[in-house]
Amino acid sequence: MDEIEVIGRAKGGALDLIESEDPTEQAFTVDSPVMVNNIPTYTVRGVDSDGPFECKRRFTEFATLREALASAWPGFYIPYLPDKSYKRPNDPSAIDERRQLLQRYMR
Repeated sequence: MDEIEVIGRAKGGALDLIESEDPTEQAFTVDSPVMVNNIPTYTVRGVDSDGPFECKRRFTEFATLREALASAWPGFYIPYLPDKSYKRPNDPSAIDERRQLLQRYMR
């Protein structure tokens, strides 16, 4: 699996909410869906041992993460992702619904 590219580490905005949570837990949000080459791309924000981070991810990268986790820990429950294909690919409400499901997956 490719190394995760960090787009930026910043303070302020949504990251303030993440920093106010229990520092012993890793917190993630999936938000700001943007169409890039007609493909929804989501902003993933979180906090890890290096501090806050932000990166852009496509649905296929979430699927790759799930496959890697399932391979690394066979027998452990790895949550399922929402369906790969959906009926309204350019509908903002459908994209936001998938964003919410991806956020649930990351938590």
